[in-house]
Amino acid sequence: MHTKYRFVLAPLIIALLSVMVLPVFTFLVAAPLFTGYVSDSAERESQRLAHHLKTRYADSIESSRQMLLSHEVREDILNEMDDFGLLMIRVFDNHGNLAYSTMPGDEKNEKEDKYFIDIISSRLIVSEFVGKAEFEKNGWSPSVTDVVETYVPVVVEDNVIGVYEIYYDVSAKMSEMRIEQVSLFVVLGTITVLLLVLVVISTQFTLRNVADRQNAEEALSQALADKDLLFKEMHHRLKNNLSIAHSLLTLQADRVEDENVKDLFAESANRLMSLALVHEMLYKSSGFKEVNFAAYLRSLVNSIFENLTESDSGLTLEVNADDIILETDKVITCGLIVNELVSNSIKHAFPDGRAGTIAVGLKRFGKESCVMSVKDDGVGLPVGVDVMGGSTLGVQIISGLVQQLEGTLDADSDICDGHGVCIAISFNI
Repeated sequence: MHTKYRFVLAPLIIALLSVMVLPVFTFLVAAPLFTGYVSDSAERESQRLAHHLKTRYADSIESSRQMLLSHEVREDILNEMDDFGLLMIRVFDNHGNLAYSTMPGDEKNEKEDKYFIDIISSRLIVSEFVGKAEFEKNGWSPSVTDVVETYVPVVVEDNVIGVYEIYYDVSAKMSEMRIEQVSLFVVLGTITVLLLVLVVISTQFTLRNVADRQNAEEALSQALADKDLLFKEMHHRLKNNLSIAHSLLTLQADRVEDENVKDLFAESANRLMSLALVHEMLYKSSGFKEVNFAAYLRSLVNSIFENLTESDSGLTLEVNADDIILETDKVITCGLIVNELVSNSIKHAFPDGRAGTIAVGLKRFGKESCVMSVKDDGVGLPVGVDVMGGSTLGVQIISGLVQQLEGTLDADSDICDGHGVCIAISFNI
């Protein structure tokens, strides 16, 4: 199932379960609460009657039998039945013997024994709803639908002298409770339906927001993909155009007989080639702002060697570079510097085809700086030549590029000890 449909289905199921739980709550929780309320009300009325009788006759009664069987008490009980809305009253002594009943011909019920043990020992009021069988036995009116039977101990001078068994008609109260129960059901049902509607509306609203957000995310992802594709295509075309320019300069150099002019064409072609390599690496990478400079340096130096040396030359190439990631602008600047320095070493450090080594190095110092060096073991610089203050195009290009890096150039660095020429450029990563 689709994710958004699962998202809708969950709150709907919760709402439907709420509707199903509603009647269970109403009849299993609310109904017993209402029934308990009616039972407690009957107990209070029965206790009030017992207290009334005790208060009225306590001073004139000398024994339990007198109180329970007194004619005055009986008459008063019959009168109070109408006043309190009672159906029947039985009077028992403290041994559980039936002493008096308002129902003529009534006899003791065997079930009373278990109650007297608890009532006389605990002196607590005990009550319960009467079963339907009792209705028929006592011949109560059909309008009587609910009856509470209550046992109230009669205590005189801290002694239980008997027990009143009072049958209280609670039909009207139970009818009211049932009406309240139905009303509660209707109110809870209305609330649940409103909540269900609210859930449905909020779910639809949320789904629209989720759909809009998903569409926006998809559009953004597509835009980013298009941008990446555009950048790749741009770098690819730049690399191709620079390669074409490099090839044209190389072809033009082949048609020139003057060696000095031919060298100028070759130098320009190599500069274009160093730029083309940067765009080639950017085209192949997943990012467009940074390049692994160590990998670029190896490719660049190899390309320079292939363009400027013969296959049987005695020159050896060494590249020792730490893995350092640089921004594209710095990579282009450093590539042009290396191109100038390596080209100069190949052309001037090893005259007459002598063998030698050109070493290109890249070393990190701390987290924020590095040193790039080009060293050869050739004949060295002629006497009086100042690398830092030369007026040739190559020297001017190197000086300008070092300034662009905000770096420093050192021809006597400790990193480049030994014979030949060594140039080191320090700059921040």
